[in-house]
Amino acid sequence: MEEAATRRFWWVNQNHSFAEEWQYACLSAPVHDGHGRTYPHWERMRLLKPNDVVLHYCRGQLLAVSRVKAAAEAGRRPYNYRPRKLLAPDWVAPVEYTLLPHPIDVKGIASEWWAMADGPFTDAGQQQQGYLYTVTPTFVAYLRRAFGLPAPKP
Repeated sequence: MEEAATRRFWWVNQNHSFAEEWQYACLSAPVHDGHGRTYPHWERMRLLKPNDVVLHYCRGQLLAVSRVKAAAEAGRRPYNYRPRKLLAPDWVAPVEYTLLPHPIDVKGIASEWWAMADGPFTDAGQQQQGYLYTVTPTFVAYLRRAFGLPAPKP
């Protein structure tokens, strides 16, 4: 995984949306909630750029790595996901997934690395509530060395 100067690295928590977002090759998050509020972990969707790399977390494991194909746009999710009664638009970004041949159990990630991850987990390795977080190139390099994390499809 080449760390180009303009490439950013992301961690997405997809406990409720991995299967659908993998099927439709996208990331998606609400633009705002039913009261018009937005949250930083949703707003970060606007920062995604082509060729950024995303690590996909679901239920205690990293399941995939992807490459962002285009910037997120406000629109409709390509799948039906409305556990909340909300008809607001969503941020939707197309990505190209590469499923990991062997999922990575996050409990195996050394605790000192969570501070390098800048957000998706606490220093104790507990998942933060939220959707999209930045991670450092150093953290991604550690995952490559320690677990054989592959590069996304070019």
